[in-house]
Amino acid sequence: MKHNTTSAPGVVERQLAHVISHTHWDREWYRTVEGYRFRLVHMLDRVLDLLQHDPAWHSFFLDGQTQALLDYLEVCPERESTVRELIQRDKLRIGPWCVQPDEQMISGEATVRNLLIGRADCRCFGGMEPVGYLADNFGHTSQMPQILHGFGLDNAVFWRGYDVNEIPSAEVQWHGADGTVMLAILLVCGYSNAAGFGPNETDDSRLLRNLPIVERLTRSGHLPVTDGIDHSLPPCNLSALLEEMRRSFPALDFQHSGWRELLALVRPHLDALPSLFGELRWTPGLESTFSNRLDQKQANQRCEVLLTAYAEPLAALALPANAIYPAGFLRRAWRLLVKNAAHDSIGGAHTDAVARDVAQRFVRVEEIGAGVVAGALDALLGSDASGQPPASEGRIVLYNPTPMPWSGVVECAIDLPDTHGRDWLFHSFAGIAIYDSARRVPIHVLEDKPDIYPVYHERVNPTITNTRAVRLLLEASNIPALGVKTLTYLPGDQAPKVNLLEAEERAQDDRRAEPPLIAPRPGLLRNEQVEVRVLPDGSFELMLPATGQRWSRLNILVDEQDNGSLYNFNAPKNRACATPASGRMSIALNSPLRAVIRVETNIEIFDERPTTPDLLQRRAGNAVPTVTCPLTVEIGLNRGSALVDIAVTLENHGAGHRLRAHFGPVVPYQVNSTQDVSNLPDTVLARTEHVGKRRSLFGLILQYHFGLLG
Repeated sequence: MKHNTTSAPGVVERQLAHVISHTHWDREWYRTVEGYRFRLVHMLDRVLDLLQHDPAWHSFFLDGQTQALLDYLEVCPERESTVRELIQRDKLRIGPWCVQPDEQMISGEATVRNLLIGRADCRCFGGMEPVGYLADNFGHTSQMPQILHGFGLDNAVFWRGYDVNEIPSAEVQWHGADGTVMLAILLVCGYSNAAGFGPNETDDSRLLRNLPIVERLTRSGHLPVTDGIDHSLPPCNLSALLEEMRRSFPALDFQHSGWRELLALVRPHLDALPSLFGELRWTPGLESTFSNRLDQKQANQRCEVLLTAYAEPLAALALPANAIYPAGFLRRAWRLLVKNAAHDSIGGAHTDAVARDVAQRFVRVEEIGAGVVAGALDALLGSDASGQPPASEGRIVLYNPTPMPWSGVVECAIDLPDTHGRDWLFHSFAGIAIYDSARRVPIHVLEDKPDIYPVYHERVNPTITNTRAVRLLLEASNIPALGVKTLTYLPGDQAPKVNLLEAEERAQDDRRAEPPLIAPRPGLLRNEQVEVRVLPDGSFELMLPATGQRWSRLNILVDEQDNGSLYNFNAPKNRACATPASGRMSIALNSPLRAVIRVETNIEIFDERPTTPDLLQRRAGNAVPTVTCPLTVEIGLNRGSALVDIAVTLENHGAGHRLRAHFGPVVPYQVNSTQDVSNLPDTVLARTEHVGKRRSLFGLILQYHFGLLG
């Protein structure tokens, strides 16, 4: 059928529709990588054959990522030469990413590594499509223009981000946080505005619905027509498809094209395009993916910190000690971590089978990172920890990953020899003394337990040695910025433990330290920096003695029913919330270096699992059953520190609910009633909220950090 189109004001009369063939490849989602790989092979086999033998094919765009191609070649290595040839002829377009990430849930460094790995893959194959492709991301960070520009990309092509009802243009100037300006093209109606189009189309086809919208919002006269969708295969009748498009839209010229060609033709119009500034947060229907599978978000942050703050810097610091930089191990760790940064992986919107695969990648990253750190520490100490049994005296290396000198309380673990052999039950722990040069360092032993330690030899099996695993707090001073400090430990005179049956009665006193942090009043922690009053429901109040400023209602735990999907939180019509009951407070730790107050209580968690006839009523929020769940909150404070530590442990027996920690209505880093300061990837950003719409991001970010603490 024919479809009439009208040109938008200020646009050339005869517009050119660039038909870009692609697929959107979710590496794992409702199936695992291996489950999808069979379709991946089927799809790429067809793509390669069409690009080789059908002259109508200009090019095929592989979703802006390289990992899908590597997954294909793992099982089809015989096609590698064909792949290389087609990439180098610009027929098969790949990159610049390794995977399509979720920008909001990973660090800025992980975003950069994603592009570094993707660019390295592209160079290996001999070609890269120069397009900042962000097709299925849930919002875009304010630093993305700067990051893309750093990789030689002067454009971004993205879906979601801003409302075309407010800015009626699919072509804009995007101004990044640092002032970088680049051409940006919004994927109007998504990355699949022409998916499934073919001869004898009906009025409800995607293209017939979407192309008039694309045309209305395009100012340059060059329309992106995206023929592809999730896990789709390319059409075998491309020539017939193009002819049908020309018949359906006679006012437009259609040609098979690519992003490179379209961007080159739009770029001269850049100065006349409207401007966007900073982060792009308009993502209707996808605002709350932070709340899904928080264990994965926790593991991701642990791995990012391990690699960026510990493994890589320590490996570099060990180079002057003649250590070999573990480049291969770190490359492998980063690729594993970047695979988990894919939007449907880190977003948690996937099956339990996929979740197990994601969790295993995190485990492997942590194992590699720990091995790199151990090797670097060996080099710095001039020792071989795996080849020597623990000694009663030795050295401790303290490493400061921050860009400024640091002093404070550190938790560390030491393996000491167990001179009583297998007689572990009755064992006298003689204690240790730790020195910083000639100064004795205040310490507090947290745990002393029996353990075993394998000592590896070059040509025989390892020797298993009985040890004491001692975990303790110590007060360090003036560790240099991004540097190390070495302490020594010797057998000391700390009060002994008679036997393991008294392990729960650990020494709570260190006579060489200052008075304890627990104040005489119940539930009160204080040091030189802050005063914290813990309440029986697990919340607390904070006061700064130097200024008298006070904040209340911090760490208010709130549970509510969730009627949403794997992606979104959705409150029922009759919204109800539950908060913890008043519980029992106790002192979990009372030492001169650290004090912790524990609150043990219960909370009524919403539970939607009962499949009774009143399900629809319960989904509306009427008479929703609850289940009582034990809840433990620990609030901790170190000597001399202004940081309040929060640990939340929930024994979850419910389903279909969301538990959040509220810090408000006013918290120390809130600027005023309409503006929040948020810590985001690569930036700290002041966000202005509309009065009456305070629900949006502020609570979600706090929820994310709550998940990390939990």
